[in-house]
Amino acid sequence: MAKLLKSPYFWTGILLFSLVTLYSYHKEKQVEKDASLKIEKMVQSVCISNIGTFKTLLLHQVEQMKLLRDASHHSQKELQRTFDYVAQKNDLMQKISITDWKKNDTNYLMRPICNDTLMCIRISVPLGDQSPGNKALTLEIPLSTLHREIAENKSFSYAYLTLSYRDIYIFHPDESKIGQPVEPSNRFNPATDKEKSITEVFSDYLSIPVDRYYEQIDMGGETWTFTANVPGISFKELVTNTHSAFVYMTLFTSIAFIVIFLLGILHWQKEFLKRQQIQEEKINLELKNEYQKQQALATELEQLKSGLNPHFLFNSLSSLKILVSKQPEEAKNFAVSLSNLYRYLLKQEKCDSIFLRDELEFTQNYIYLQQIRFANRIKVKIDVDKNCLDKKVPPIALQLLVENCIKHTKMSYQQPLEVEIYTDSDYLTVKNNYNPSESTSSSGKGLENLTKRYSHLTTRPCAFYIEKNEFIARIPLL
Repeated sequence: MAKLLKSPYFWTGILLFSLVTLYSYHKEKQVEKDASLKIEKMVQSVCISNIGTFKTLLLHQVEQMKLLRDASHHSQKELQRTFDYVAQKNDLMQKISITDWKKNDTNYLMRPICNDTLMCIRISVPLGDQSPGNKALTLEIPLSTLHREIAENKSFSYAYLTLSYRDIYIFHPDESKIGQPVEPSNRFNPATDKEKSITEVFSDYLSIPVDRYYEQIDMGGETWTFTANVPGISFKELVTNTHSAFVYMTLFTSIAFIVIFLLGILHWQKEFLKRQQIQEEKINLELKNEYQKQQALATELEQLKSGLNPHFLFNSLSSLKILVSKQPEEAKNFAVSLSNLYRYLLKQEKCDSIFLRDELEFTQNYIYLQQIRFANRIKVKIDVDKNCLDKKVPPIALQLLVENCIKHTKMSYQQPLEVEIYTDSDYLTVKNNYNPSESTSSSGKGLENLTKRYSHLTTRPCAFYIEKNEFIARIPLL
């Protein structure tokens, strides 16, 4: 992994991938923003077109009334014939009459009438000088007829319209809502709603999100509120194209990155295999050297055993010879201990470590044999924690430390050798009074050999030192 991170191909691929991804993301957002603006203009154009068609439909009736006003100087019979002709041509102009006219600043009036008996839009055009008194030509357009006319008019597309007057529906695609109050959520609120702009709302009529356009128009002296509602989902497909473009660009970048990365991997792999081969040869050489060290250490151990055993056996047999003639019963015990000692040596010949309880039993046999030989000149105290008996030490390690005490210490009945064996903090300690023998010189090979054996079993060190006229040896428990 460290070599991969140093590869220039890897970082070139990462840099290229990052740059193209950032550019693609920026371009996608820009295209999406432009598309949203175009969609908003398109929706606004559709809404304005539909509202303009609705407004033109109403104003067309006003123009028709003005044309009829010009024909009002004819006789009553001819005028009625004109009314009938217009009614046949236009379903919205079925009910025309002459009514009183109250002076008004506008040249026509247009007002809705919504009550229990009549629901219509009333359009009045003054007759002026053409009629005695203040009279007007009045048209009443039933809201149901207006609803049917708009429903059949194919000019209205991509949106549904509503027309309200003072928060009362004058027109709604749902005919049952005509004449009913406008829902609070659909009312035009100048404080929050901006006229002639697109607002995203939820349509109760379609039960989907819509883009709503409000426009208030003055007609016939009154203010009318038009709304055009365009289903938002109809235009979302335009935005998805930008997302598709972004996905394709990202996919292309990913493929380019993978190709560059693989080329770098191939180059790196060749170099890695070369270095790995060199490393393996180096490791094999180190293993070979380590094996040779282990063999040398094993040879040293075997030499130590074979060197100690004949010497110790000679002394033990001499002691046994004396016991046989003087203390036959003690000679039996001596022979059993000697037999157990050599059986242990043969049993643990191929082991790297042994339980402390077994090593302690072996050492006690050894101490017993030495105490028979040196009588009261050796005193041993053993205080080993029972919880430590299942821990391990190298074979004959404890015996070697006790033998080292006996071999290098001057002892007498007045100044006996005092050995203490105890456990302390996962360490086994062998301590004796420091009274070095003048006739015996120490080469230190035994302790050095023990330290080497431990170095292959644990990183915790052995310790050998003199403190307060005492020689202390500490070895780790495994």
